[in-house]
Order: sequence, then C-alpha cells, then structure tokens
Amino acid sequence: MGLFRLDGPFYKGLCYVTDFVLIICLWLLCCIPVITIGASTAALYTTGMRLHEERERYIVREFFQAFKANFKQGTGAFLIQFLVGAILAIDLYFWWVMEVSLRGIMLAVTLLMILFYLTCSLYLYPLISKFKNPLVAQIKNSFLFPVLYLPYTIVMVGFTGLLIYMYASGSFHTTFLIFLGIPLLLFLYTKVFSMIFTKHIANHMSEYASSLSEAEQRRYLEDADQLNDDGRTQKKKRHTKQKNV
Repeated sequence: MGLFRLDGPFYKGLCYVTDFVLIICLWLLCCIPVITIGASTAALYTTGMRLHEERERYIVREFFQAFKANFKQGTGAFLIQFLVGAILAIDLYFWWVMEVSLRGIMLAVTLLMILFYLTCSLYLYPLISKFKNPLVAQIKNSFLFPVLYLPYTIVMVGFTGLLIYMYASGSFHTTFLIFLGIPLLLFLYTKVFSMIFTKHIANHMSEYASSLSEAEQRRYLEDADQLNDDGRTQKKKRHTKQKNV
C-alpha cells in the first residue's frame, strides 16, 4: 500500500517523530549543567528547523556543531532570561501574598508581563539559531517578532496552551506527552519559525532589491535566478540518488 511505502506519509511521519525525540534527548543531555540551557535550546532549534529542509540528516553532528557555534550568545541570553524571570517570579509572589487594595490590578499586570516574557523567550533562541546579530539586537527582535507575526504567535501559544490543558485534565498519559506530544510541539515550533524566517528574509530581500538602480536590479534578479537553478539541480540530484538506492 502507498501509505506504508518508504516514501509514504506514514514512514515520513515516523521518521520525523524519531528524529525529534532524538533532538529532545540531546537537548536534555546538554541541559544537565544548567548554565548550558541557552546554547542547548539554540542548537535544538537549529537542528529542528533543518529537518524541514529536503536534505540528508546528520542530527547528532549538526546539534553539537550548533551547540558550539551558539554557546556564547545562548549562554548570555539564558543568564539574562533567568535574571528577568527571577524578578518576575518574586514580583508575582509579592503581590500574591500582599493584602492591599491594588493587589488584583498588580497581579493582572504582573501576569501580563510574564506572558509577554514567555512569548519573547519563545522567539529568542530561534532568532539566535538563525541570525548572526549582537545579543542586544537578538533580544530587541524577540520583542518585535511576536507582534510582527502575531497570527503565527497565536497559533504556537494556543497549541501549547491546549497541550498543557489536555495533560493537566488527564486527557492523555505522561508517556504520550513525552514521546508524541512534545515532539509534535517541537515539530510545530520549528515549522512555524521556518515559515516566519523565510517570509522575513524574503521581505527584506524585496525591500533591498527595490532600493537598487535598474541595472543593479537586473543583476540582482539574475543572481537570484542562478541560485534557484542551482537549488533545483541539487534537489533533482538528491531525488535521483534516493531512487537509485
């Protein structure tokens, strides 16, 4: 049956689940020292987003290459994130135990700040894994991207909330969460971020092209066409190689 062929949807889906489980295991292993959580998370997104590209997969090697490449910036981001998170946690606890007239308002404000903090944190490590910018610029972009791409943000936050709610209500077992729920969530995140970054880069390329002179635009389009032709040729070679195997 076509469903169970090696190039069919069932086998491809099983490969994706297995690959993302492996990435999560590598991420957990590299998070053990705690200080390396940031670099490990950046490597997780780097490797995960590459899985959506049609090319050969070298998950373990690519994960540790990304871990090394993003170690400095990922660690710096984690330390800042930890400090801000600790301040927000203390603030939440303070207003939770205080019996004052403004308690309800301040709790609501603090919870909104925590939601914004978590949303920015969701974008921070994918940005680090994709773009080579100073850390300050990465943090600034993590504030802007959730708003610029609000529909994508709502999808990711909504799906995460749904998964947490279903698990908390006992809709499925912990084993299901570990081996299917979290890999599915990571698949969604990396797919959405790949779409966001592709769209963002394309927008900037069109803005850059429109700022060029007519002759420069022709040269720019010729170079882009050549890159597309090279990409199609390499993709055709990969498919031919797979068929021969």
